Amino acid sequence: MIKTYANIDEYLLSSNLGIEKNVEDFFIYDYKDVSENAQITENSFRQQYFELSLEINNGCSFQIDDFVIPLGEKRLSIVAPNRLQTVVAHDDLLEESQGFTIFFKPEFLGANLNQKQSFPNFGFLDLNQSPTYHLNDKHLAEMTAIFNLLRYEQNEYGEKSKEVIKNLVKAIFEKTKQLQRTSFQTSTRHPLVTGFLVLCNSHFLEFHTVNEFAQKLNVTPKHLTEVVRAKTGISALKTIHNAKIRYAKGLLSQTNLSVKEIAYELGFNNPEYFTVFFKRNQGQTPNQFRNI
Repeated sequence: MIKTYANIDEYLLSSNLGIEKNVEDFFIYDYKDVSENAQITENSFRQQYFELSLEINNGCSFQIDDFVIPLGEKRLSIVAPNRLQTVVAHDDLLEESQGFTIFFKPEFLGANLNQKQSFPNFGFLDLNQSPTYHLNDKHLAEMTAIFNLLRYEQNEYGEKSKEVIKNLVKAIFEKTKQLQRTSFQTSTRHPLVTGFLVLCNSHFLEFHTVNEFAQKLNVTPKHLTEVVRAKTGISALKTIHNAKIRYAKGLLSQTNLSVKEIAYELGFNNPEYFTVFFKRNQGQTPNQFRNI
Protein backbone atom coordinates (compact mmCIF):
# COMPACT_ATOMS: atom_id res chain seq x y z
CA MET A 1 0.00 0.00 0.00
CA ILE A 2 1.14 3.54 -0.78
CA LYS A 3 1.61 5.80 2.21
CA THR A 4 -1.32 8.19 2.47
CA TYR A 5 -1.50 11.23 4.72
CA ALA A 6 -5.13 11.75 5.67
CA ASN A 7 -4.47 15.10 7.31
CA ILE A 8 -1.82 17.78 7.62
CA ASP A 9 -0.86 16.89 11.20
CA GLU A 10 0.21 13.39 10.12
CA TYR A 11 2.59 14.84 7.56
CA LEU A 12 4.03 17.43 9.94
CA LEU A 13 4.75 14.73 12.51
CA SER A 14 6.44 12.55 9.89
CA SER A 15 8.48 15.32 8.25
CA ASN A 16 9.66 16.91 11.50
CA LEU A 17 9.59 20.44 10.10
CA GLY A 18 9.85 21.92 13.58
CA ILE A 19 7.16 24.55 12.96
CA GLU A 20 3.98 24.94 15.00
CA LYS A 21 0.61 24.63 13.29
CA ASN A 22 -2.03 26.95 14.70
CA VAL A 23 -4.84 27.09 12.12
CA GLU A 24 -7.21 24.17 11.63
CA ASP A 25 -6.92 22.48 8.21
CA PHE A 26 -4.30 25.01 7.05
CA PHE A 27 -0.53 25.39 7.34
CA ILE A 28 2.13 27.50 5.63
CA TYR A 29 5.86 27.50 6.18
CA ASP A 30 8.78 29.49 4.87
CA TYR A 31 11.72 27.33 3.81
CA LYS A 32 14.04 29.37 6.03
CA ASP A 33 12.03 28.30 9.12
CA VAL A 34 12.44 24.55 8.56
CA SER A 35 14.33 22.54 11.17
CA GLU A 36 17.76 21.14 10.28
CA ASN A 37 16.35 17.71 11.16
CA ALA A 38 13.45 17.93 8.75
CA GLN A 39 12.78 14.95 6.50
CA ILE A 40 11.92 16.56 3.17
CA THR A 41 12.83 13.64 0.92
CA GLU A 42 10.05 11.09 0.60
CA ASN A 43 9.19 8.35 -1.84
CA SER A 44 5.78 7.55 -3.23
CA PHE A 45 3.06 9.04 -1.08
CA ARG A 46 -0.34 10.65 -1.41
CA GLN A 47 -2.04 13.28 0.69
CA GLN A 48 -5.71 14.12 1.06
CA TYR A 49 -5.22 17.87 0.97
CA PHE A 50 -3.91 20.51 -1.40
CA GLU A 51 -0.22 21.39 -1.49
CA LEU A 52 0.93 24.70 -2.99
CA SER A 53 4.65 25.35 -3.29
CA LEU A 54 6.20 28.63 -4.37
CA GLU A 55 9.85 28.07 -5.25
CA ILE A 56 11.71 31.35 -5.60
CA ASN A 57 15.08 29.72 -6.19
CA ASN A 58 16.81 26.35 -5.81
CA GLY A 59 13.66 24.28 -5.58
CA CYS A 60 13.64 20.52 -5.06
CA SER A 61 13.01 18.06 -7.84
CA PHE A 62 9.89 15.94 -7.59
CA GLN A 63 7.54 13.71 -9.53
CA ILE A 64 3.75 13.98 -9.62
CA ASP A 65 2.13 10.91 -11.19
CA ASP A 66 4.28 10.54 -14.33
CA PHE A 67 5.26 14.23 -14.53
CA VAL A 68 8.94 14.69 -13.65
CA ILE A 69 9.68 18.19 -12.33
CA PRO A 70 13.45 18.90 -12.22
CA LEU A 71 15.32 21.41 -10.07
CA GLY A 72 13.97 24.85 -10.76
CA GLU A 73 13.05 28.32 -9.62
CA LYS A 74 10.35 30.94 -10.17
CA ARG A 75 7.56 28.38 -10.20
CA LEU A 76 4.29 27.61 -8.47
CA SER A 77 3.18 24.01 -8.05
CA ILE A 78 -0.38 23.09 -7.11
CA VAL A 79 -0.83 19.44 -6.19
CA ALA A 80 -4.47 18.42 -5.83
CA PRO A 81 -5.48 15.79 -3.25
CA ASN A 82 -4.51 12.16 -3.83
CA ARG A 83 -1.97 12.63 -6.61
CA LEU A 84 1.02 10.31 -6.30
CA GLN A 85 4.26 12.13 -5.58
CA THR A 86 7.92 11.64 -4.77
CA VAL A 87 10.04 14.50 -3.43
CA VAL A 88 13.82 14.63 -3.81
CA ALA A 89 15.55 17.21 -1.62
CA HIS A 90 19.08 18.30 -2.51
CA ASP A 91 21.09 18.85 0.65
CA ASP A 92 23.59 21.15 -1.03
CA LEU A 93 20.77 23.51 -2.02
CA LEU A 94 18.53 23.49 1.03
CA GLU A 95 20.35 26.24 2.93
CA GLU A 96 20.07 28.58 -0.04
CA SER A 97 16.52 27.61 -1.06
CA GLN A 98 13.89 30.32 -0.87
CA GLY A 99 10.19 29.68 -0.99
CA PHE A 100 7.03 28.62 0.80
CA THR A 101 4.70 25.62 1.00
CA ILE A 102 1.03 25.68 1.92
CA PHE A 103 -1.16 22.75 2.92
CA PHE A 104 -4.92 23.02 3.27
CA LYS A 105 -7.90 20.71 3.21
CA PRO A 106 -10.55 21.35 0.55
CA GLU A 107 -12.99 21.84 3.41
CA PHE A 108 -10.92 24.79 4.59
CA LEU A 109 -12.32 26.81 1.69
CA GLY A 110 -15.81 25.53 2.39
CA ALA A 111 -15.52 23.16 -0.56
CA ASN A 112 -17.21 19.80 -0.66
CA LEU A 113 -15.58 17.46 -3.17
CA ASN A 114 -18.95 15.80 -3.73
CA GLN A 115 -20.52 19.05 -4.95
CA LYS A 116 -20.18 20.13 -8.54
CA GLN A 117 -19.67 23.78 -7.55
CA SER A 118 -16.67 22.95 -5.33
CA PHE A 119 -14.09 24.78 -7.40
CA PRO A 120 -14.47 27.05 -10.40
CA ASN A 121 -12.47 26.61 -13.59
CA PHE A 122 -8.90 25.77 -12.65
CA GLY A 123 -6.39 24.03 -14.91
CA PHE A 124 -4.61 22.27 -12.06
CA LEU A 125 -7.65 20.00 -11.70
CA ASP A 126 -6.79 18.41 -15.05
CA LEU A 127 -4.71 15.29 -14.36
CA ASN A 128 -3.35 15.42 -17.91
CA GLN A 129 -1.48 18.63 -17.19
CA SER A 130 1.67 19.28 -15.24
CA PRO A 131 0.89 20.77 -11.81
CA THR A 132 3.65 23.37 -12.20
CA TYR A 133 3.36 26.95 -13.44
CA HIS A 134 6.50 28.87 -14.41
CA LEU A 135 6.39 32.51 -13.29
CA ASN A 136 7.80 35.67 -14.79
CA ASP A 137 9.25 38.32 -12.46
CA LYS A 138 5.94 40.15 -12.12
CA HIS A 139 3.94 37.04 -11.22
CA LEU A 140 6.69 35.86 -8.86
CA ALA A 141 6.61 39.18 -6.99
CA GLU A 142 2.81 39.04 -6.71
CA MET A 143 2.80 35.45 -5.46
CA THR A 144 5.64 36.11 -3.01
CA ALA A 145 3.68 39.01 -1.49
CA ILE A 146 0.58 36.84 -1.02
CA PHE A 147 2.53 33.94 0.49
CA ASN A 148 4.36 36.30 2.87
CA LEU A 149 1.06 37.78 3.99
CA LEU A 150 -0.40 34.31 4.52
CA ARG A 151 2.53 33.37 6.73
CA TYR A 152 2.18 36.61 8.70
CA GLU A 153 -1.55 36.11 9.27
CA GLN A 154 -1.02 32.51 10.39
CA ASN A 155 1.81 33.30 12.78
CA GLU A 156 0.46 36.57 14.14
CA TYR A 157 -3.27 35.84 14.48
CA GLY A 158 -3.83 32.11 13.93
CA GLU A 159 -7.50 31.04 14.04
CA LYS A 160 -8.60 34.67 14.46
CA SER A 161 -7.43 35.36 10.92
CA LYS A 162 -9.02 32.30 9.31
CA GLU A 163 -11.33 34.27 7.00
CA VAL A 164 -8.47 36.49 5.84
CA ILE A 165 -6.37 33.41 5.14
CA LYS A 166 -9.18 31.78 3.16
CA ASN A 167 -9.52 34.85 0.96
CA LEU A 168 -5.77 35.00 0.36
CA VAL A 169 -5.73 31.34 -0.72
CA LYS A 170 -8.62 32.06 -3.06
CA ALA A 171 -6.59 34.98 -4.42
CA ILE A 172 -3.77 32.59 -5.31
CA PHE A 173 -6.22 30.37 -7.15
CA GLU A 174 -7.63 33.35 -9.02
CA LYS A 175 -4.11 34.43 -9.97
CA THR A 176 -3.48 31.05 -11.56
CA LYS A 177 -6.11 31.89 -14.15
CA GLN A 178 -3.56 34.37 -15.55
CA LEU A 179 -1.14 31.45 -15.86
CA GLN A 180 -3.53 28.89 -17.37
CA ARG A 181 -2.21 26.75 -20.15
CA THR A 182 -3.94 27.31 -23.45
CA SER A 183 -4.89 23.63 -23.63
CA PHE A 184 -7.27 24.07 -20.71
CA GLN A 185 -10.13 26.18 -22.02
CA THR A 186 -11.61 27.68 -18.86
CA SER A 187 -14.21 29.61 -20.82
CA THR A 188 -15.90 26.37 -21.88
CA ARG A 189 -15.91 24.67 -18.50
CA HIS A 190 -19.22 23.77 -16.96
CA PRO A 191 -19.76 23.54 -13.16
CA LEU A 192 -20.69 19.89 -13.54
CA VAL A 193 -17.48 19.17 -15.45
CA THR A 194 -15.37 20.94 -12.83
CA GLY A 195 -17.11 19.05 -10.03
CA PHE A 196 -16.60 15.78 -11.87
CA LEU A 197 -12.87 16.48 -12.34
CA VAL A 198 -12.45 17.33 -8.65
CA LEU A 199 -14.30 14.19 -7.62
CA CYS A 200 -12.42 12.07 -10.14
CA ASN A 201 -9.08 13.35 -8.83
CA SER A 202 -10.01 12.35 -5.31
CA HIS A 203 -11.98 9.12 -5.76
CA PHE A 204 -10.74 7.33 -8.88
CA LEU A 205 -9.35 4.56 -6.66
CA GLU A 206 -12.75 4.01 -5.02
CA PHE A 207 -15.24 4.63 -7.83
CA HIS A 208 -14.97 2.79 -11.12
CA THR A 209 -18.13 3.60 -13.07
CA VAL A 210 -19.84 6.69 -14.42
CA ASN A 211 -22.89 5.74 -12.39
CA GLU A 212 -20.98 5.97 -9.09
CA PHE A 213 -19.72 9.46 -9.90
CA ALA A 214 -23.13 10.56 -11.17
CA GLN A 215 -24.74 9.49 -7.89
CA LYS A 216 -22.27 11.62 -5.92
CA LEU A 217 -22.97 14.59 -8.18
CA ASN A 218 -26.74 14.09 -8.02
CA VAL A 219 -27.18 13.78 -11.78
CA THR A 220 -28.02 10.91 -14.11
CA PRO A 221 -25.15 8.97 -15.76
CA LYS A 222 -26.50 9.97 -19.16
CA HIS A 223 -26.47 13.68 -18.32
CA LEU A 224 -22.97 13.49 -16.85
CA THR A 225 -21.68 11.67 -19.92
CA GLU A 226 -23.29 14.14 -22.32
CA VAL A 227 -22.02 17.26 -20.54
CA VAL A 228 -18.47 15.96 -20.00
CA ARG A 229 -18.14 14.88 -23.64
CA ALA A 230 -19.64 18.15 -24.95
CA LYS A 231 -17.30 20.33 -22.87
CA THR A 232 -14.08 18.29 -23.01
CA GLY A 233 -14.36 16.08 -26.07
CA ILE A 234 -13.67 13.07 -23.84
CA SER A 235 -16.25 10.76 -22.34
CA ALA A 236 -16.75 10.57 -18.58
CA LEU A 237 -15.64 6.93 -18.56
CA LYS A 238 -12.48 7.76 -20.50
CA THR A 239 -11.74 10.53 -18.00
CA ILE A 240 -12.01 8.03 -15.14
CA HIS A 241 -9.76 5.60 -17.01
CA ASN A 242 -7.23 8.36 -17.71
CA ALA A 243 -7.01 9.10 -13.97
CA LYS A 244 -6.33 5.43 -13.25
CA ILE A 245 -3.72 5.21 -16.01
CA ARG A 246 -1.95 8.37 -14.85
CA TYR A 247 -1.73 6.96 -11.33
CA ALA A 248 -0.61 3.56 -12.60
CA LYS A 249 2.17 5.19 -14.62
CA GLY A 250 3.26 7.03 -11.50
CA LEU A 251 3.38 3.78 -9.52
CA LEU A 252 5.37 2.08 -12.28
CA SER A 253 7.93 4.88 -12.43
CA GLN A 254 8.09 5.89 -8.76
CA THR A 255 7.93 2.53 -6.97
CA ASN A 256 9.20 -1.03 -7.11
CA LEU A 257 5.72 -2.47 -6.64
CA SER A 258 5.00 -5.48 -8.82
CA VAL A 259 2.39 -5.21 -11.56
CA LYS A 260 0.16 -7.44 -9.43
CA GLU A 261 0.51 -5.13 -6.42
CA ILE A 262 -0.21 -2.09 -8.60
CA ALA A 263 -3.32 -3.79 -9.97
CA TYR A 264 -4.65 -4.32 -6.46
CA GLU A 265 -3.73 -0.74 -5.46
CA LEU A 266 -5.89 0.47 -8.35
CA GLY A 267 -8.81 -1.72 -7.33
CA PHE A 268 -8.47 -4.47 -9.93
CA ASN A 269 -9.34 -7.90 -8.57
CA ASN A 270 -7.73 -9.55 -11.58
CA PRO A 271 -4.11 -8.44 -12.27
CA GLU A 272 -4.31 -9.92 -15.77
CA TYR A 273 -7.22 -7.65 -16.60
CA PHE A 274 -5.22 -4.66 -15.33
CA THR A 275 -2.48 -5.53 -17.86
CA VAL A 276 -5.09 -5.70 -20.62
CA PHE A 277 -6.63 -2.40 -19.45
CA PHE A 278 -3.24 -0.68 -19.36
CA LYS A 279 -2.19 -1.95 -22.79
CA ARG A 280 -5.53 -0.97 -24.33
CA ASN A 281 -5.08 2.59 -23.09
CA GLN A 282 -1.31 2.97 -23.49
CA GLY A 283 -0.42 0.66 -26.36
CA GLN A 284 2.07 -1.23 -24.21
CA THR A 285 2.05 -3.47 -21.17
CA PRO A 286 2.90 -2.15 -17.68
CA ASN A 287 6.28 -3.91 -17.79
CA GLN A 288 7.06 -2.44 -21.20
CA PHE A 289 6.24 1.04 -19.88
CA ARG A 290 8.42 0.50 -16.79
CA ASN A 291 11.40 -0.67 -18.85
CA ILE A 292 11.48 2.31 -21.21
